[in-house]
Amino acid sequence: MNIEDHPLRPFLPEGANTLFLGSFPPPRERWSMEFFYPNWINDFWRVMGLVFYSDPKHFELPGRKAFDREAIVRFAARQGLAFFDTASRVRRLKGNASDAFLEIVEPSDIGGMLSQMPACHRLVTTGGKAAEELQRILSAAAGKEISIPAIGSCTHLEAFGRELSWFRMPSTSRAYPLPLEKKAAFYRTLFTTALAKKEIRRRMKELQNAFTPEQAEAECTRIWTRVEASEAFRKARTVLLYMDIPGEVATRAFIDRWKGEKRIVIPLVRGKELELKEYDSGRLVPGYKGILEPSEDSHTVQPGETDLALVPGVAFARTADGRVARLGRGGGFYDRLLPTLKCPCIGVCYSYRVVDEVPVEDWDVTLDGIVTSSF
Repeated sequence: MNIEDHPLRPFLPEGANTLFLGSFPPPRERWSMEFFYPNWINDFWRVMGLVFYSDPKHFELPGRKAFDREAIVRFAARQGLAFFDTASRVRRLKGNASDAFLEIVEPSDIGGMLSQMPACHRLVTTGGKAAEELQRILSAAAGKEISIPAIGSCTHLEAFGRELSWFRMPSTSRAYPLPLEKKAAFYRTLFTTALAKKEIRRRMKELQNAFTPEQAEAECTRIWTRVEASEAFRKARTVLLYMDIPGEVATRAFIDRWKGEKRIVIPLVRGKELELKEYDSGRLVPGYKGILEPSEDSHTVQPGETDLALVPGVAFARTADGRVARLGRGGGFYDRLLPTLKCPCIGVCYSYRVVDEVPVEDWDVTLDGIVTSSF
């Protein structure tokens, strides 16, 4: 029997937070589009339509038995959803789409895909065969037996150098005996936190647009006055700051005021990580997404050398244990940097960015405190 190579490349959008893994695509004659879950009688994209738009036909092309690939790709990229399968090479024991007659010849390189998605901490399997194969892959990577979660639940583990949550969802194949609405209910729980974060970011953007330059200037002055009065700042010799972008508390004047008395450190994006560099106003260059960064030849500072970290964010909230939950922009840069620091990590933000609750997932890093114009 012939061995089939996977006909699609992994779909790994920038900022992806969730990797969906099936088993292997059906034979091409069953496809209705050139993308994942292409079978017209597989309900995955109808489930997504129900979950996000309350419409199972949202991703269907009107009048055709085909899914709208362009709309699906835009949707997946916008939501940070990555797609591939647990097998990259298979042998079909029968000429159909059933997993029961699928022999996996070569498993997929899950670790390699995750290395390209630093913000991805969620794996989702969408069928029994995929769950069985992912269990083998994760157990080998973790160096211990990983149990398959029950349908609709998840298990937390560490593998491939990061914390992961593996969610097992019901198959969206119509051969799986569960009504479409009930399948959608399972998948809806998967996106509860993601949708909450998306809504907070949307609301913060609205508030940012309504925040006047005069309000920003007045709050900025009060914020840095409070920082200067804090014991943590007075004692600190090396302070981690940031070069602000629209919506963040402006830092340039504050940095210029203190650069002669304290060593100011600014992050530089290097690949998927933040590297710390000593601030030098003559060595700032446009970097990641056009944000000013220290040049690569600026003096490198080790994370353990910092005495205080002042961190921006999209939204902040107090947690029950007295810490501060932070919602970033989705890249995971600060979530990877902050655990390496051995100093107080304090959020800095305008008052409108403080909310009642920020959803916190296993990989999200909380802060020691927060400074705003009023507290």
